[in-house]
Parts: sequence; structure tokens; C-alpha cells
Amino acid sequence: MFKNYFKIAWRNLVKNKGYSAIHIIGLTVGFWACAVVATVVMDALSYDRQWSRSDRIYRINTIATMGDGITDKFSRSFGGLGAALKKDFPEVAGYAAIDCGETQFGLKEEVGDIFKTRIMRADTSVWNILDFTILEGKPDAFVHGSQNLVITKSFRNRVFPGVNPVGQMVYEFSRYKSKPVAYLVTGVIDDLPANSSFFAEAVQVQSPGREELSPRESGSFKANYLLLTPGTNGKAFEAKLNTWYRQFTEQKSKYQYELQPVTDLYLHSDFERNEDFRGNARNIYFFAGIAALLLAIACINFVNLSTARGISRLKETGVRKVLSASRRDLVFQFMTEGFLVFGIAFMIAMRLYHVSLPGVELFLSHKLTRVITADFLLFSGTLAIIAVTWLLTTLYPAWILSGFRPVEVLKGKLFSKAFAGVDHVRRGLVVIQFGISIVVLVGLIVAQSQIRFMRQTDLGYNKANLLAIDYLSWDGQSDAFKSEVTRIAGVKSASFTQWVPSRGGGFMSREVEDPREPGKKHKVWYLSGDADLARTLELSLQEGRFLDARFPADVLNADSLQAVDWVKYEEAIGEQPTLVTESAVKLLGITQLGWKHAAANTVPVGIVGNFNNESLYEPVKPAVIMATRSPRYGGMLIRTAPGQEERVVAEVQKLFKKIYPLKVPELTRVSDLLDQQYEADEQFSKLLLVFSGLTMVLALMGILGLAVQAAGTRTKEIGIRKVLGSSVGSIVTLLNRDFVMLVLIALAVASPVAWLLMSKWLQNFAYRVPIEWWMFMAAGLLTTGITLLTVSWQAVKAAVANPVESLRNE
Repeated sequence: MFKNYFKIAWRNLVKNKGYSAIHIIGLTVGFWACAVVATVVMDALSYDRQWSRSDRIYRINTIATMGDGITDKFSRSFGGLGAALKKDFPEVAGYAAIDCGETQFGLKEEVGDIFKTRIMRADTSVWNILDFTILEGKPDAFVHGSQNLVITKSFRNRVFPGVNPVGQMVYEFSRYKSKPVAYLVTGVIDDLPANSSFFAEAVQVQSPGREELSPRESGSFKANYLLLTPGTNGKAFEAKLNTWYRQFTEQKSKYQYELQPVTDLYLHSDFERNEDFRGNARNIYFFAGIAALLLAIACINFVNLSTARGISRLKETGVRKVLSASRRDLVFQFMTEGFLVFGIAFMIAMRLYHVSLPGVELFLSHKLTRVITADFLLFSGTLAIIAVTWLLTTLYPAWILSGFRPVEVLKGKLFSKAFAGVDHVRRGLVVIQFGISIVVLVGLIVAQSQIRFMRQTDLGYNKANLLAIDYLSWDGQSDAFKSEVTRIAGVKSASFTQWVPSRGGGFMSREVEDPREPGKKHKVWYLSGDADLARTLELSLQEGRFLDARFPADVLNADSLQAVDWVKYEEAIGEQPTLVTESAVKLLGITQLGWKHAAANTVPVGIVGNFNNESLYEPVKPAVIMATRSPRYGGMLIRTAPGQEERVVAEVQKLFKKIYPLKVPELTRVSDLLDQQYEADEQFSKLLLVFSGLTMVLALMGILGLAVQAAGTRTKEIGIRKVLGSSVGSIVTLLNRDFVMLVLIALAVASPVAWLLMSKWLQNFAYRVPIEWWMFMAAGLLTTGITLLTVSWQAVKAAVANPVESLRNE
């Protein structure tokens, strides 16, 4: 019996190639998109869950209260906090300071074949926090007197092929050291998992720091991680920690602490803008929803086309019932046809999935750790989901099409009340299809508009033709280097700076009390550079004057003062002339230039226009610009003439190699640094483009099938209309009208949904585009236009057909 079901099903698929192709292509796209997105989502959700103690590891985040409900959260805490907690709380089983970033290594003490490496820097207690599989050496036994470096298997295979690396030396070329730092390779560990916030190719193991926690809230900040004892509740211990800290400090503390589970680091660290290894939970869930909707559209197409196609098979159904076929037999027959379609689509989708994975990994810039085709449990779960989808999708049309009474069918009463109800359901499903497509299309338009807005927004300084050398140690040759840079043809100006765009809001921030409202405080950023910083940035001078190196008071030798007497340094900067932004003037109530302002602790001599020293996620912050002389550390901004950037880059690199032969500079365009801040949103927009195209294609494939079916079932009606004098245009309009009405209903339903979703997405930006009426109009017009083209193609074919052919049997 089942063999006959499959044989008849196969014959029907082959006989109706067009409908079969639409079914298979639609389901293939839906299955493929769901599989790809599900893989990405599972990968993102799996971050840091592979550690055996992941349920007990927490990062200590600091929340700084700045008054008036304003707080600032960051992923660092005082360096001595971990040791103090371990000493005073039995709930703390261990602690470690762990930080990850990129560095440059070489095998010789000279700049030659150097290579970038992602490195983890941690103290020796990290062996008790994270899981490492030791392959060679004894890296957990710290070698005193040397910088210890533990490398991964991949690092060994790339740098030491066929050689035992244990005992070998590797040299780090740091921008902050005048000479390369030598590391002793003490062991090899297995590769760290790619789906981890601690992913690295090498681990620098350091002796534990001896910094003590100060009750006066001073000291260095580190990324501290706690390992709590089994059974300890993280939230309960967090409250206990904050109560203890308030009692520990000698003053009213502005800090409190949050324990963030290690499993939340990747997806829930949106507060940490400078984190380079971070996902976005909002986008992950958003695209998971879109993938599910894609599959829903494909299934809706299947249901619609199956019920529409069933009209032409009602006589077949009636005859089979007369010949004693039961309703169960007919249901099994229709579901078997659906099973074949689903099976073929699933096999094609899995092949496409396997082929597209390398491209997905390239787009995401990291390797996916859990792949459906390589994991038996995942593959089995996917099969189960497909089976349930097949059952739910095919059961409805099979039940409906097998339920008509043979007497009505064979008499030609095809449009009974029951079938009219089915038609209403089908129209409702079409509205849902187009509604989904319009929501995604509006999202694409809004996202593209926001990204274009961020690229074109006036930041208050000129980002074009501006180069940046990232932070480094100038080794006492800063003035000589700048002098040589300014002599390069094509360089208009250059300036040392403690602030490089996209690298934070300034070299420090300070809570400043509002002079008009005592007790209310505001965050003010302080930017430091030489006297040419404002000119190099091309800030607009609103009032007063720029800082000038010819005025000794304008420029302090900050490094020397700090080394000699910190108190005198504080006194000196309080009397130092500075530039202030317009927002700082307004906020702090600065009314006169050239006089010391107590709240800002500075002497403003010039007012410059507001500029975005942080990304457009943040509003403009009040800023103060001060000048320093001969800095030991910092970056440099170089303003070039238009069209001279590439030549200047080459000349600066030559000069750098000449003056600093043992350092490798990070020389980049400021415009590129700024664009990197919005890479996640760029990815969001690109994925929306892909999904909007897929949703539209699937919806139109469904419309195409319905249009073919509508033209086929109304062939005789069209023939009669032509005989009675109807034009081709009127017939095309007749067939288009119903579909256009469905699109308009979908636009009305989808518009408020799209508005709500994109309004929520735009809340992440301090500066954002408004959601305007034309965005919905554009989505509606595009959808309507493509629908008209799709339906009109079939309508014209039906309208130009010879009516004699359609009326011959009447």
C-alpha cells in the first residue's frame, strides 16, 4: 500500500513540474536559512559554556554612580579586590585577573618576520579557573625569573613546525617598550575553544599581583574573575559584596559591583564599547525570528499552493471516493506527496548548508563550533523538527481536500461554502506572507538610513584626510619624530594626543558638580595633546583663541611634573589655560574666558564647537582640551592634504623604522577607525538585505503559483469576457486586483509592527534617523510593483489566449 502511495506521489510531482519546483525551491530556501541561522544562534549561545566550572565563574563589573541617576558600567575593578574577597569570604574559591588582546611576536630580537597573535594575559591562578589540556611541558609550574608563555597547538604548528617549542624564546614587539620583550615557552596546550571570550593562541602567565585593595578607592583597574564555591548564589553574593565594600571604604563610595556570569560575557556586554570580542543578543534573537518567519513563509506557500492546486484534483478525489477510497487513504496520499517534497527540499538544503558554511564563517570572522551536518544529536533534532513541520504543514490541506462529498464534486459544485472558507484562510496566509516581507523590508530601509546617517554625520571635527598612530612609548624622541613628520610633503599638521578617535572619550573623565544645582554632578571628559591638537582636528573656534606653544603657560610638561611632585602637577593643571566645548560652557555656566573656573578646575581661554569624542551611540559629552609638551606615551594625529594619504603613510612608516627600528606602528585612517565602531550594525544591515530578498522571493513564488492557479481556474470566465468584448487590459486588471488588495492589507498590518521593532532598535543610538512615512511607502510600492509584475505575466498569458480553446467543451 505504502509503495503505491509513493508511486502515485512521484507521478504527480513529475506531472506537475512547475508546482513541484515552486514547492521544493521555497522549502529548500526556508530550510537552508533556518539551518544557517540556527547554527549561528547556537554558536553564540554556547560561548563560555564549555568550561567545567562555567556556572561558578563571574566577572566583577564596576558601576560608577555620577549623581542624578547617571551611572557608568565597565568591566574592570580594583586590582586588589579579588585577593581581598578571597581572604574575607569563604564563598570565594578562587580569583584571577584575565585580559585578552592582540600583540605582535617574532622569533628574533629584530623587526623581521613578525606575526599578530591573540594573547591572554593572566596570573598563575588561571589554572584553577579555566580548563587547559596540557600537551607538552609543565606550563602550570611557573618559571621564576622569566616571562612565561604557554602556546597552543595551532601556534606551535604555525611557528614551530616539527620542532619542540618548550624552552624556546619568543619576542614580543610592544609599542610601549623600547626593546622586544623575551618570553620563555614553558609548554603547549590544546587549542582554546573558538566560542569563548577567552579565545587566544598564547597565554602569558604572570606571577600574582600583590596590590592591596585601598579603602580610599585608589589603585589600578583589572579584569577580575571570581570562582565561587559550589552552591553559592551569584546574586546573593553580589549583595553581600556590596554591603562589605561600603563598610570597607573610608568614605561614601561612588562604586558598586556587579557579578556577571561568564556565560553572559559574549552576548550581554553591550555596556563595554571597547570590547573587541563581543556579540549582540538583540541581533541574534532578531535573526532567529526572521529565519523562523522564512520557514513559515515557505510552509504557507506549501499550504496555499496545495489547497489551490487541489481544485483541479477535486474530480480525481471524487472518482477515488466513488471507487471506495476512504478519507484516510486520501489523507495519506496527499501527505505522502508532501513527504516527498519535504524530503527532496531537506536534502538539497543540507547540501547548500554544508557548502555555505565557509562563507558564513568568513562573514562572522570566526569558526563555528557546532555544525548540524557534523553533530549527530543536532542532525537528529533537525530531522525531528522537519518531521513535525511536515506533519503540521501537510495535514491541513490533506484533510480539507479529502473532505468534499463526491456527489458535489462530480456535479461540478467546486465552490461550496466549505471551499469558500478555505479560500479565506488562503488569503489570510498570503497577507501574513507579505506582512513578514514588508516588516523585513522596512527594517532594511531604516537600518541602511541609520548607517548612512552615521557615516555622513558631522562629528564636529574633520575625519577626512586624517591619520592616526595608536598609543605607544615615544622613548624621549617625540619632538624629533614630530619635527620630521611635519617636513613630509603632503602633511599639513601633526599633533601628539592622548585621545585617538574610537579609543574612548578622552584620557580621563571627572565628575564635576553643577554650579547651579549643588549635589548634582556631570561627567566631563578631558582630552590631552600638544598645542596643535585642536588645529589638527580642525575644530571650529567659537570664541577666544586656540592654545599656542609660544605661550609657556599653555603647555605643561605633564610627565616631568607627575614624576617630581603629583600635588604640584594637580595645582599646575588647575591654573593651565585650556579649550572648552560649547556644551561644557553651557553645563558649567562658564561666563568669562581667561579666569579660573572652579568646577572645571581649569582656565578656559577658548571655546570650540561641540564634537563627538565618543561614538554616535553616546550623546555629545562636555569636554576640556589641555596641552602637554614632549609626552612619553600617547598617539599622534596627522592631517594630510587631499589625495596624499597613501604617500604620507609610506613616508611615515619609513621614518618610524628609522627612529624606532624595534617597533611596529599601528598607522590607520581615522575614518576607518570610526567605521569599525559600527561593524556590528553593518553586519545587521547586510543580513537584513539577504533576508529581505529571501522573504520577497519566497512570497512572490507563492503568488506566482497562486496566479497560475487563478488563471487556470478562471480560463472559461476569461474566454467569455473576451467574447463579450473585454480588453486584455481589463482582464489583467481583474486578475491583479485581488492580489494588490492583499498587499495593501499586509502593508496596513505590517507597518505598526515594523515601526515598533525598528524604534526599539534605534534606541541604541543617541543620534538616530526618524522613522518616516516614505519608508513604509517605499516598502509598499516595491512589494506592490513586484507583485504586479509577477501576476501580470500570468494574467497576460491567460488574457491573450484564444477563447475558442477555453469554450470548446461548453
